Amino acid sequence: MLLASYLACICVAGSIADSAGLPSPPGEPPTSIDSIIVSRSLLSNATSLNYSDSTQFSSATQMALVRRTGSLIHFHWFQPLTTTHTLYANGNIVGFVPAYQNEFKLGGLVADAVYFLVLADPSGSSGDDAQILTASTTEPDAPDPPTSLEAAAVSAGYAVISMDLPLNTGGVPLTTSLNCSVKHNFDEFYVSTTYSITEDDGDFSTLAQINGLDASTMYFLSCAVQNEAGYSSAQSASNIAFTTTAVTQPSRCDAPQVQNITGSRILSYRLYAAVNDSPLFDEIAVTSDPVLTLYQLEDGHPFTSNTTYSFRVVAENWAGLCYPPGDTSFLSDSLVVTFPEPSFPPEILPPYVTQAGASTLALQVVLADDMYGIAHVWGYVVQWKPTDGSLWNAMYTPADDFNSFRFVLTRLNASTSYHVRTILSTNLGYSSFSSIVVATTTPGVCSFDSI
Repeated sequence: MLLASYLACICVAGSIADSAGLPSPPGEPPTSIDSIIVSRSLLSNATSLNYSDSTQFSSATQMALVRRTGSLIHFHWFQPLTTTHTLYANGNIVGFVPAYQNEFKLGGLVADAVYFLVLADPSGSSGDDAQILTASTTEPDAPDPPTSLEAAAVSAGYAVISMDLPLNTGGVPLTTSLNCSVKHNFDEFYVSTTYSITEDDGDFSTLAQINGLDASTMYFLSCAVQNEAGYSSAQSASNIAFTTTAVTQPSRCDAPQVQNITGSRILSYRLYAAVNDSPLFDEIAVTSDPVLTLYQLEDGHPFTSNTTYSFRVVAENWAGLCYPPGDTSFLSDSLVVTFPEPSFPPEILPPYVTQAGASTLALQVVLADDMYGIAHVWGYVVQWKPTDGSLWNAMYTPADDFNSFRFVLTRLNASTSYHVRTILSTNLGYSSFSSIVVATTTPGVCSFDSI
């Protein structure tokens, strides 16, 4: 029954609460640890321990307290361990301490609670006496306020602040919650937010963003942190002052640039499109990144062949300013695009045989140099049949699975001549056939005619 049973055998004044696991409720510590009898057989689930059932321990073997908080007990002992030891708290295994270590920090505890700690070697192989300590966690308190508040970045509607977190967290860890007082003239309001901690070259920085601010306005800011016990600190002693920036119209964009035109798509930037001055769709939000990126209009947009379209770009900032309704002077110059008529892809060259076997033919496919301006490849087909046959066999490979323009035909007959050709299909439904080549397998015993 592990250490919970052994606690019932301890001759001490006071009581230790027996629990199924951490954390333990508050209790009274023993008044003396000078004479404690521990049944070693109860320190382990082992059926045989090969040493005496009980051992006398003296106060000289006890551990010493280093520091305690509302959630942590830091303790040490005087002689380093010779083997890995098991740490028990109120009758439950809570950790394992490796050899040659002489201190331990036990965290995740309940505040204002008593813990009876035993550090022992259940196997008995080390011959070390068990070491004991009774300690209680502190009652949680409010943390100290943050310090060194600074405005790291200021914009028209928000401010990013940095700060130093307090060393005194009230005995329990801090949460990432932040409650800030924002003052302007005689007005004051509170903003709840969270902060993040990042590491850069070994230096830690703490940043939080305060939203909901007006442009071109001076604010005074102080903040309070909170710990896991629900206690909040006082507001930081010193306020920081900053002025948000003014809202301005974003710069006019340059005209978009066509990167690729096919029979059904266009690559361009963030768009406002029209044909014959009739809008096709409103602005398409591509990205919030201020760096313009490529945007691809796929199927579902009303583009037809042999039709001229105009595309213009518009900038929009976080305040929603782009151009006044009905005023297109903030739009970029127009880019005029005419989609071409769908057409057949250029003729592809016939395949050539790179290696022939008794039942296989390895083929290399040669593609035209310039066909991507007309359409993109949908897939490839290799057809083959005996020279005296009438029905073509076919093998299709999608473009994404096409490997280095190579095909291997298998299950062929030995010493047999075959007609072979390749077909290239495009996304527009057009195909191009190569001319036919004759390839002959080598002599052998392979024959699949009767299979």
